Amino acid sequence: MAIAGFIIARDSPKSVMVRALGPTLTGFGIAAALSDPMVDLRDGAGNRIATNDNWKDSQQQAIAESGFAPSNDSEAVIVSTLAPGNYTAIVSGKANSTGVSLVEVYELDSIGRLLKFSSRGFAGGDDNVIIAGVILKGSDNGTICFRALGPSLAGFGVQGVLANPRLDLFNTQGTKVGANDNWTLAEERH
Repeated sequence: MAIAGFIIARDSPKSVMVRALGPTLTGFGIAAALSDPMVDLRDGAGNRIATNDNWKDSQQQAIAESGFAPSNDSEAVIVSTLAPGNYTAIVSGKANSTGVSLVEVYELDSIGRLLKFSSRGFAGGDDNVIIAGVILKGSDNGTICFRALGPSLAGFGVQGVLANPRLDLFNTQGTKVGANDNWTLAEERH
């Protein structure tokens, strides 16, 4: 299971697309990709807003027109206009299948603002890492905070937390541009 949380800010609703990919990942060398992902979209209270198994089953025209239609029919997509607030996308495998999946959240309009994105899943060493990506538009400089949490999640009832998370930041060329392990108060001042 993969979980992505995001916040819609400001006073206006925002149109977003949530994609859950699995089979497409095999084209990037991921052999253990989830064969048939499903996605649920939930509001901040945990209520299900929408669910999708195969993207062509519903909203096919809107998905195709967005330019973000998956190449595999068994991948899942939801298009929704959401009021400001907290939301969660939960990716699971059909019939309890397992494998590597990718969950993405795209802005489809310029109204409102996607303020925060978070992901949660099981992580470990070697190939068992969580990968998050961001795409930034515009030419203005800004500040972004990247965090990797482990032990503090136990306070929210999360079981099996990572005892010592490490965060590595790479650019689009694959060059490491930042890293952090064991954040300290000294770094808080920067």
